[in-house]
Amino acid sequence: MKRRFAYFPEAQREFDAIVAVLAVRNAAAAERWRDKFYATVMAIAETPTLGHEHPQVINRDLMAIKVKPYVIFYRYDAETVYIVRIVHGSRDLRSLL
Repeated sequence: MKRRFAYFPEAQREFDAIVAVLAVRNAAAAERWRDKFYATVMAIAETPTLGHEHPQVINRDLMAIKVKPYVIFYRYDAETVYIVRIVHGSRDLRSLL
């Protein structure tokens, strides 16, 4: 079953900022990353168990999946995948989530 997806406000801001920064550096790279991000989210909507628990995150109801160099944190229910955060993989995730 394909679920719909929704962004938490902070995740939407993070997505917009990531694409904007990448676009300043290289518009084609920003487009490639955005396409990879959307493909990953669509795959999660189809199979939400593609992600895994992240070892740095105490909140065990969050799943994680990489779209390098970022990590998408999400949770899901029977109908929706909720994109909670999009964080650079090098950050200290314990302090963020």
